[in-house]
Amino acid sequence: MGDAAAGAGDDPAPIIARRPATVEWAAAETIVAIGGFPVATASPYRGQKGVTDAFPTVPEVGSLFSPDPESLQAVQPDLIFCAQWQQNLVPMLSRIAPVHIFDLRSPSDKVLDNTFRLVGDVGRLLGRQAEAQAYRQDAEARFDELKERLRPASGQPVLLGALAADGRHISVFGRGSLFDSVLGRLGLGNAWTGPMNAWGNMTQGVEVLTNYPDTPFLYLDAGPPTIAARQALGASSLWNALPSVQRGRAKAIPFAWLYGGLPTGLRFGASLAAALAPEERRDRG
Repeated sequence: MGDAAAGAGDDPAPIIARRPATVEWAAAETIVAIGGFPVATASPYRGQKGVTDAFPTVPEVGSLFSPDPESLQAVQPDLIFCAQWQQNLVPMLSRIAPVHIFDLRSPSDKVLDNTFRLVGDVGRLLGRQAEAQAYRQDAEARFDELKERLRPASGQPVLLGALAADGRHISVFGRGSLFDSVLGRLGLGNAWTGPMNAWGNMTQGVEVLTNYPDTPFLYLDAGPPTIAARQALGASSLWNALPSVQRGRAKAIPFAWLYGGLPTGLRFGASLAAALAPEERRDRG
């Protein structure tokens, strides 16, 4: 994907953006990760428990589904980052500033690789190529460290999910998701091999966990919805009879945004290591 100029289908002349804005979370956190600062972001997820709010002073310009054009115009961006799935917004956005469309979903089995590519694209467009390269190298090194830490669990299948507030359903994450890509990068397997939607997740009844008696089930702590789910499940004979629950292998891990970029992938990887390799050496200090 490339850049769209206002009123034209051709790419504009290359620019170095000094006032980038974004209408999608992955681009916003990527800009911040390489030392940039978005003048605006569109995201309803800032209050989500566990999402690192690295830019609390950045104005929000509405939801990522329907950003407010007047608010966006007011901050005078010189480039707007937009995800491929938001292409319906391009005609409106391109009347404000050139638009760079990025796609973390293609190919869908390389989501983590695509987040690395986004770092490079952001660095080029912001004139921060050196910072972007350094961040990518650091990210690779951090993933290598996490993989080494998880070596005793290499190849172990893990079931990833989120609890629905009703206590009767879970979302499972599989092929085509950022989380699945991170599992593979760290040498772990994904226990879920069933159907997935285009975003790499699928809703199932909680009883599906009976099919995974020996598999760790790691679920995202999404705050109030997870608290409500745990309250409902506390009285569930099915939940309390699950081998993974009885063996303490059903664990909450810090929330991560399924549609995030490389910073989210790194945080999620660290959460996996903390959950699956708790036997940290404590012989230093």
